[in-house]
Amino acid sequence: MEGDEEIIELNIGGVLYTTTRGTLLNQGKSSFFSGLLSGNFKQNRDKRGALFIDRDGQYFAPILEYLRTGYVNIPKGIPIECVAREATFYSIDIPSLYLHELEEKQELASVVGGGEINMFITDSFLQKRQRVQAYEKISDTADGILNVVLRQFREKSERGNRIESGCLVRPRTASDSQLVQLLKTIDANEGRNNEWVGFRESYVNNVKSRLDNVYSAPDTVVDIDWITFLTIEKNQQTICNFCQSNGLTLGIEKVEIQGFFNYSIYIGFKFIHCPPTGGKIKD
Repeated sequence: MEGDEEIIELNIGGVLYTTTRGTLLNQGKSSFFSGLLSGNFKQNRDKRGALFIDRDGQYFAPILEYLRTGYVNIPKGIPIECVAREATFYSIDIPSLYLHELEEKQELASVVGGGEINMFITDSFLQKRQRVQAYEKISDTADGILNVVLRQFREKSERGNRIESGCLVRPRTASDSQLVQLLKTIDANEGRNNEWVGFRESYVNNVKSRLDNVYSAPDTVVDIDWITFLTIEKNQQTICNFCQSNGLTLGIEKVEIQGFFNYSIYIGFKFIHCPPTGGKIKD
């Protein structure tokens, strides 16, 4: 049997960690690592010889810190529910994670005044959800989207009952290409319309300016995979039903730059904490 001081190198989803056998095994025989290091199971190793684990490595650092010291520190920007999810995968019990969640709830309560508004918008929402079978089938992508959206909701919760997420958009090049195609269509259909001829240049500049405003906004998220996923209406409905079953009223609206002769440029989606009402970016 190898000693506790044996150095172990881990490659977790491309993130490298170096620790000891004793650190990884300090939670006893029930943990994931007791099985991994037992020699009873096949081990996947990368080209460097590190043990490869196909999980998201960025969330393992707080878990490793807990195994080393008995304390856990969640860096700013790291969702607690993601660390908790990974700890569950590794069969590592970290009681202090619940204290972090409580602190976040108390902080939110002080922001919104009295703590009665949107208390469900916390990092624990995804982890402690009521399981819905239809949602679980798409949860790998939907969890990532909701993780971003719920954080934005929480940051904006003091602004009133209607809370809007930032825009989830496709790459700017796709929107610019649609503008080019749109101009060709309008030119073909409206080329003899004197109003359009005189308005064309200012219309183009206006649309580009409004696209700039959307894409430069600090809460805008560019992700073509998320947009492709949300284009399927069934996925939207499943997310909304899932949130509703967990006490969160949610709407998903298409975001468009609307312009001349009712022609518009579709750029993505946004999430609304209240029933949707149209989703256009107004002049």
